[in-house]
Amino acid sequence: MRQSMELRAEVDLGSLSPDEVEVQAYYGIMDHHDEITSPLSKSLKCVAKKGSIYQFEGAITFYEGGLQGLTIRVLPRHPQLTSNPDMFLCTWAE
Repeated sequence: MRQSMELRAEVDLGSLSPDEVEVQAYYGIMDHHDEITSPLSKSLKCVAKKGSIYQFEGAITFYEGGLQGLTIRVLPRHPQLTSNPDMFLCTWAE
């Protein structure tokens, strides 16, 4: 089973610019504890701005059937960062 989904996320970056962050869809099969197992992530593209609110868009594909989980996360982006999720500076959608 293959199912694609278009996504749109509105993110208030405050004083940050889209060049300083990476907005990602984080998704995959969910277990019985509401945890995403074997997660996939896909970067979303900044397409619009309204004040400090930026709109990000992209598409993801679910490759398996069953209960699926999806959230958005915002990570710092800098050329000297090697693994930004490991820095514990991630912000998750509410």
